[in-house]
Amino acid sequence: TLIFITLFGYISINQKQKWEGRFQIVLKSPSKQTSQSSRLPSSLSNLVSNTNSNSMNTEVEILKSSSVLKPVYDYFLDLEGINKNDKNKISFHDWFDSRLSITLIKDTSVLEIIYKSKKEEQVIPILSKVSEIYQNYSGKEREMEISRGINYLKNQLIKTKKESLNSMNILQEFSTKNNIGNEDGL
Repeated sequence: TLIFITLFGYISINQKQKWEGRFQIVLKSPSKQTSQSSRLPSSLSNLVSNTNSNSMNTEVEILKSSSVLKPVYDYFLDLEGINKNDKNKISFHDWFDSRLSITLIKDTSVLEIIYKSKKEEQVIPILSKVSEIYQNYSGKEREMEISRGINYLKNQLIKTKKESLNSMNILQEFSTKNNIGNEDGL
């Protein structure tokens, strides 16, 4: 018993506490359409309703990627006082695997983000940075979709103007050929 108490005491004293924080975000569902967008032509409806041909799992993998999370990793290095050029620094993948968990909750579009650290004061700032990065990513994606929608509408306007001009030319030609129309100024 004395050995057990001594061993337990030694382990609890030497074991460092781990702190954990988490939050959840709802990802847009690629299959839902709003009632307003369902009345639009299908090519425009896809842009307006923010539908996405990629699966939810692909979206999650993009959100887990170093291209999205690199600013959070750099922020972690700054908090730790680690020089980004230090060859012995923890790699992005090791940092991600040991501290960050990003999972899609089964049968939902809810993404759960968990951050673990031995330093309590790092948990909230890191999670806040992840949230900020995801909001910016979502905003950029929405801006790209809006831009695509605007470009589509501009192209449709050009196409419609050409068709209208062509129709007017055909009408004018028909009117002249059959002596009807604008000769008397009407």
